[in-house]
Amino acid sequence: MPFSFSEDEIISDEDCDNIHAFNFLMTSKISWCSFNHMRWTFRHKFNLNSEFIIFHQMGILSGVKPVMHDCCPDSCIAYTEKYIHNQFCPFCKEARFHANGKPRHQYAYFPLIPRLKGYFQSLGMIKKMSYCASYHHQPGDIADVFDGDHYQ
Repeated sequence: MPFSFSEDEIISDEDCDNIHAFNFLMTSKISWCSFNHMRWTFRHKFNLNSEFIIFHQMGILSGVKPVMHDCCPDSCIAYTEKYIHNQFCPFCKEARFHANGKPRHQYAYFPLIPRLKGYFQSLGMIKKMSYCASYHHQPGDIADVFDGDHYQ
């Protein structure tokens, strides 16, 4: 979904590029490695910020800061809860860290509560979230998922 801003909002071209890059990353499901390879390959055509800068900018612009968690390079587990102290994946046996001590793979978690608070700061989003409550079923018509038997 493309982003647009009104004329009275102050946002730089770099911010817009970061928003589009972030949206691309979150919706395309490509890896950070692939994204960084694309950045390097096309560096003579355009300049995209690093993942760190993009995540930092998104935190500033949205008010929702990502929490980075280590995970298995093969995506078997996240090193949280019962795996928080593991040095190797219990399933594929891959190491959690590189030799220099940095995590081999991480994912970004965007905490739910700040996201929900953000939704309620936008009149447009409030209207979208109240759609189910304000939907009026016409008996005999099925025009929406809310017309199904489970919602009646």
